[in-house]
Amino acid sequence: MMFANWPSNRPRISHLYLSPNVTNLNRRVYHSLTEPPRNVKECIDWLIALKGKDGEKNLKALGAALHKILADKPVGKMKVPALEKIKVITKKFLEKPENTRLLSSNELKWRFQEPLDKGFGAAQAFGLVPKSNYKNVIQTKGVTAKTVSKNLIKVVDGCEQFLENIKVPDHYKSAYSPEATWDASCAKDVEAYAIIFMGVAPMLYAGLHCFRLMSLYAWWGGPDSEAAKNMPEVLKAVGYVEPEYRAGMSAANVRRALRPVDYEILGIIYDLCGFWAFY
Repeated sequence: MMFANWPSNRPRISHLYLSPNVTNLNRRVYHSLTEPPRNVKECIDWLIALKGKDGEKNLKALGAALHKILADKPVGKMKVPALEKIKVITKKFLEKPENTRLLSSNELKWRFQEPLDKGFGAAQAFGLVPKSNYKNVIQTKGVTAKTVSKNLIKVVDGCEQFLENIKVPDHYKSAYSPEATWDASCAKDVEAYAIIFMGVAPMLYAGLHCFRLMSLYAWWGGPDSEAAKNMPEVLKAVGYVEPEYRAGMSAANVRRALRPVDYEILGIIYDLCGFWAFY
């Protein structure tokens, strides 16, 4: 079974909150991609750093590793020690009081507390839950490694465009330093970074999905709606603070910034979490 014995020479995931690669705890800066992201902002920074200068090559390799991990995994609840360590980080993020109140995290939060129900019932029959909750969609959809890589490129490009749309370049600081590169971190063991991606993907999905919902509710309700007023809090909850992002960003601004991250992108992220096998 893949990952049954995690080799001792695998990149080590440092202590969840006091990493030796963090230069300033108030402003986290990681010097290696072995450091998993702790919030949505850091997820996007991690993906962009991993993409690097040769994004097509790097993301193709990561996509192939994700496919290798997911393609043969049966429906069930498999525990992979390396993945479980990353899931703790996502669970902590989803359970923060401000995130429970603001983000679309409640449904995902329960998946870290008890096994996901994978039986076929009315909800599945009527298409009310994603198929990747209870089916290996890599198998059932005939998804190839090439397709996973193409989809991963779409995800990273969409997230990068979203960031470009909201950040203030002169003030924005990535959570990953220039030393955190594919060649320095990932090239020797791509599978380890596929595990990191799978572990933080629910956190990334929760944040981006919340942005879309909140901006939609604000569009319906207008600038005086609760959703519109809460947008700065949502940005802060996922890791964005002024002056890193454009001052006074309204829900309408966020909605426009999110155009590159459509529901297809969200669906790709969701499917690559591997809920059918690991939750």
